Amino acid sequence: MRNLSILLAILIGAPIALGCQREDPRITEMLEMQAKMDKKLDDLLKRPAGAPAAAQAPRRGADPNTVYNVPVAATDVTRGAKAAKVTIVEGFDFACPFCAQSRPALEEAAAKHSDDVRVVSKQFVVHPQVATLPALAVCAAQKQGKGSAFEAAVWADAWQNDNGRPKFDATKLGQDNIEKIAAAQKLDVEKLKTDMKSPGCQEDLARQQRELATVGVNGTPAFFINGRPYTGQRTVEAFDAAIQDEIKKADAAIKAGNLKVEDYYANIMKSAQKSL
Repeated sequence: MRNLSILLAILIGAPIALGCQREDPRITEMLEMQAKMDKKLDDLLKRPAGAPAAAQAPRRGADPNTVYNVPVAATDVTRGAKAAKVTIVEGFDFACPFCAQSRPALEEAAAKHSDDVRVVSKQFVVHPQVATLPALAVCAAQKQGKGSAFEAAVWADAWQNDNGRPKFDATKLGQDNIEKIAAAQKLDVEKLKTDMKSPGCQEDLARQQRELATVGVNGTPAFFINGRPYTGQRTVEAFDAAIQDEIKKADAAIKAGNLKVEDYYANIMKSAQKSL
């Protein structure tokens, strides 16, 4: 397993870390030839989903003990509680296998606390030739009020479960299939296509990436729980423990400060560190 990880890192010129890195076109080429790489990817993903990434913190450059200002915009895709004690910002790329692997665990953990947790999606495109179109499509779907449902549909279509491990089909992130997904979600497909090409969605995608890069993200997946970088295991149990800790902190802070739940995250952000 370790030898395969090293071999892949040498082949694509990427650092050895359990995450996808930016700015390497060879990674994109590897993903586009996914059919030829299935066996190697499957072997790589035999590593438990929750296994900690030894190089994760240095890769991101963010201090896991620091609370960072990670803004939530009105146009960001969110799911879960409207008034939340815990806000989880998730930076991801649709072509990242580690994102696909960790997503179900986060979803299950968050669902256990549906009244207290909201998850905010931010696109951080690592594989631009593969993941840019679906990222823009999510923005366009959000303009029709269906960003979260569309995002979930893209994940489900592009990544199938293969004996407990995600298996990728890059063709599902192409324009034709994106339009099929949009039609199935009862979106206005022509409007979606227009919005995908609009300066608005281009700028929104750039904003999301800039916000994450400002606080040290340079790979995916990246998680911030109430502004604090999460570098723990990507399992239901580990996410759940982190969420429970934050709920306890929120309860104490809300009681002591006479705060409303809906103002809690904004209050945290007032004193949060704005950059590295």
